[in-house]
Amino acid sequence: MNTFWQKLFWNNDYTDGGNNFIDVSNGLSTGDYVRAAAVHPTNSNIVYAVTNPGNIYRTTDAGSSWELVYTGSITTSIATSISSPAIVYAGADTVVYKSTDAGLTWFIAGTGLGATKYRQLAVSQNNSDIVLTGDVTGCSRTTDGGTNWVESNYGLNVGMITSFGSSPLKPATIFTEFEGVAIYKTTDNGTNWEKLPTPLECGNICAFAFHNNNPDIVLALEGKG
Repeated sequence: MNTFWQKLFWNNDYTDGGNNFIDVSNGLSTGDYVRAAAVHPTNSNIVYAVTNPGNIYRTTDAGSSWELVYTGSITTSIATSISSPAIVYAGADTVVYKSTDAGLTWFIAGTGLGATKYRQLAVSQNNSDIVLTGDVTGCSRTTDGGTNWVESNYGLNVGMITSFGSSPLKPATIFTEFEGVAIYKTTDNGTNWEKLPTPLECGNICAFAFHNNNPDIVLALEGKG
């Protein structure tokens, strides 16, 4: 997702229709852009934020305070899996980083991925060893937690992947979008892909979200808002 924000906002009231948010950016480095964020699958007080140029922050109190837990390579995405809540992946320019302790420490989860500016990530919701990474060349997949990566483009019109999305209620189903091309869906954790109808004026989808009780209800954030 190559969309940047200068602040993070939080709303833990599911009944107000998103009318009230609070700024939870205090503690993030001044001047950094928030490139991506992810919420711990079983503890919503734990949130991870990726900022420019290459920092990962962690909060355990829903954004009241933040701790810098990684700094280094330019990082553009972060993802978790409900199957293993303590495991977190972060996509960088040439590698994928992994944490097995809910973001406290990080290590490289395999190499061999091509260099890219915007690496997107999706983690299978029923097996945290299965991870998809997307960039300007299409999709790659690991089934062993990042040790080995192979191309996973069967059924895809290869181009720049701008976003991934998956629902815990349909663990093997993942959505992805190719910039200005189409939305694709896999129901087998990325082995095969199906092109979906795209009745959108702009095919530049920068994020997906899913209904908490009905995985067939999918929201797509279009690039122009």
